[in-house]
Amino acid sequence: MTKTSSKLIAATTLAGALMIPTLAQAQRAYAGGLRTPAIHRREHRQHMRLQQGVRSGQLTRQETRQLARQQARVHRQVARARANGFVSRRERLRLNRQLNHSSRAIYRLKHNNRARGW
Repeated sequence: MTKTSSKLIAATTLAGALMIPTLAQAQRAYAGGLRTPAIHRREHRQHMRLQQGVRSGQLTRQETRQLARQQARVHRQVARARANGFVSRRERLRLNRQLNHSSRAIYRLKHNNRARGW
């Protein structure tokens, strides 16, 4: 083997070894690590429910502020979970639990027979 071909083989091997973690990370992200479509879909739906409650007068100003703060808290938790590059199963379960709690609060406050006074 010549000196040039051995250097080429060494460089190729090194480049391949450096790419393995990158490929594994990309594969994890594609397998659902960073993708949280169900959570984002639920956040969007809950936001739309809030807007509908405000438009229809079912939510008072105070209830709207309370629910908006709760939604912002959930949104921050989603961002925090995604910050490290991977959303674990445990984080997804916790986020879904928070979204369930928020959804129940929206329902309760929209149906408590308090109307927004004009």
